[in-house]
Amino acid sequence: MAQLSLERSDIEKLIPHRGDMLLLDKITSNGDTLVCSKYLDEGDRVFEGHFPEHSIYPGVYLVEAMAQAGAVKVNLDASSGKKEGKYYMLKVDKARFRAPALPGHTVVYEVSTSDLDGYYIIEGKAKVEGQLVASATITTMVK
Repeated sequence: MAQLSLERSDIEKLIPHRGDMLLLDKITSNGDTLVCSKYLDEGDRVFEGHFPEHSIYPGVYLVEAMAQAGAVKVNLDASSGKKEGKYYMLKVDKARFRAPALPGHTVVYEVSTSDLDGYYIIEGKAKVEGQLVASATITTMVK
């Protein structure tokens, strides 16, 4: 696996997400599997409403982060440069949520991608301290 050290500003060059909707902080390696992470700060606005008395990082954010990581991987792997166009999530399969991600956790995402003639299948896992907290298969396209 090729070691990388890409921060938010580098990730912003690869995908269009910004502000609170950029759900990746750092990319540390790329090979068959892209490894990236997001620190869940207790001050993150999402925790104000989900849920104030017992904050849990939303499962849909875990899935969205896997999709973002997949888009980053597609762009890093593209032999002819960044895949131009807009990314669309078409389908989420086999989404499983096994444990909560909480404020103070660092979620580590591991994703692999397959190119099916303009459609991309993303196999994603989200882990906290090595424990699997979520997984999903996501189909996307670039248009």
